[in-house]
Amino acid sequence: MQAMKTEPASAPLAPAADASTGTSAVHALVAGCLGWTLDAFDFFVLVFVVPAVAKEFHRSVADVAFTITATLMMRPVGQCCSAGWPTDGAAGCR
Repeated sequence: MQAMKTEPASAPLAPAADASTGTSAVHALVAGCLGWTLDAFDFFVLVFVVPAVAKEFHRSVADVAFTITATLMMRPVGQCCSAGWPTDGAAGCR
C-alpha cells in the first residue's frame, strides 16, 4: 500500500498571497475608522454647543439634551425599519 502525500493544511485566516489585497484591506480599515471618527465628531460638536443651541431656539439646556437623547434612542428603530437588523440585512424587522 502506498503512502499518500499530503500537504500541510493552511490556516483558515492565512494572509492573502496577493499584496494588493492586503493593501486594500488596510485602506478599508483606515477608511472605516476615519468614517466612524467623523460620525462621532459631529455628535460631540453638538454636545459641546448645547447651551448655544438652547439659546438660539429659546429652549432650556435640559430640553435640548433630552432631544439629543431621544434621537440616539431612536436610531435602532430607524435602522430596523429601513436597513434591517443587523445592518447587513441578514435578519431584518421586515
